[in-house]
Amino acid sequence: MTFGRIVGAALQAIGVAALLAVAAGAYWIYGPASVAERPSPIVEPLDGGDLRTALARAGVDAAQDWSVIASLHSETGLVGRSRFDYACIQLQRFEPSADVAQDWAREPETNPLLQQALAAALDQAGAHGARCLPDATRANSTDFARNFAAVEFDRRLPNAAVIFLYEWTTRRLYYIDFAS
Repeated sequence: MTFGRIVGAALQAIGVAALLAVAAGAYWIYGPASVAERPSPIVEPLDGGDLRTALARAGVDAAQDWSVIASLHSETGLVGRSRFDYACIQLQRFEPSADVAQDWAREPETNPLLQQALAAALDQAGAHGARCLPDATRANSTDFARNFAAVEFDRRLPNAAVIFLYEWTTRRLYYIDFAS
């Protein structure tokens, strides 16, 4: 076998592999399963363990009577970063533990970066169908206490956050955790 034939056979093999990859991609996009039937990211309610972890991170006593109004947990995306969780929790009482009490603020947030993070988190919630969460303007009022447990920025834009809100009049705790 000559060198030219070896190169020709190798190029044919590469061509066949490329065609198979294109065919597999086309099948995935245009195949027999409709978009609604295709696997999508797993979205389910937060489980009790996740909720107790969120309560602990907010400094709220999980031993009290509390109930979940609504929650959602979305699995990590294909690249391992994208996620969205939220919960609306009815509390019996709100007494943050001493180690996180200083993290809760009742005055409206004046830091524009944190205001932007709050708006981004609540926009993500709306995009995921969360109906129990307040809008950003209301959430940044004296009707709520806020706890920015973690916020991550990329070029001054929020790309991840864990935010807790407590609504005084309804005794509801709102938990939002997102990364994009």
